[in-house]
Amino acid sequence: ERQSATLQHLDEMKSRFFANVSHEFRTPITLIQGPARTLRERLQRGTVDAEAGAEQLALIERNAGRLLRLVDQILGIARMEAGTYELDARPTDLGDEVEHIARTFEPLAERENLALTVEASSEPPNAEPVYVDREALEHILSNLLSNAIKFTPEGGRVDVRVTESPDAVTVAVTDTGPGIPAEERAAIFDRFQQVDDTSTRPQEGAGIGLAFTADLVDLHGGTIELESTEDEG
Repeated sequence: ERQSATLQHLDEMKSRFFANVSHEFRTPITLIQGPARTLRERLQRGTVDAEAGAEQLALIERNAGRLLRLVDQILGIARMEAGTYELDARPTDLGDEVEHIARTFEPLAERENLALTVEASSEPPNAEPVYVDREALEHILSNLLSNAIKFTPEGGRVDVRVTESPDAVTVAVTDTGPGIPAEERAAIFDRFQQVDDTSTRPQEGAGIGLAFTADLVDLHGGTIELESTEDEG
């Protein structure tokens, strides 16, 4: 009976995942089709304004990137499940790399009227090198930052900080969002898991980003932890 209940729960989670991921694909596709259609119609009429055309193309590009990231994560999880995901870890100035990735989120933070700060100094002289797969690091930070920005109300802040000690480097992403209920925190890095998995949830998501993030951190030999207080972040 316990095994049957477990299998049923897994089946329900996967069903929710497929529903969520279908929605996640549909949204950016719609936001690509709309501007593309508008641009084509204006080209046919000969009424394309350079600035308006650039805005339409930027919207198409942004949503195409969103689709690509989702596909990359689904393929990444499949490779994790198959045991074929391999890191290309190389000596990296982690502070410099984290800052570079975080800065790419500044336009998104500005659009959401959020303050984004980055405190990530370069490695001190004679420090042990940190071996990192840069593509994996980009996935990790992108998931954490996009979640922080997505759930933080307008006027809030998101902070990224890199600190070093003799035996570890810590990358912390903090926000002033609504926080996560205590009963939901233990499962936050599980596959197909979402704090709000109802059809009326205000934010989109497929429930795979944080699971993939945790897998990538673990593959590096690192640990990922959540600290949260409701109504504080």
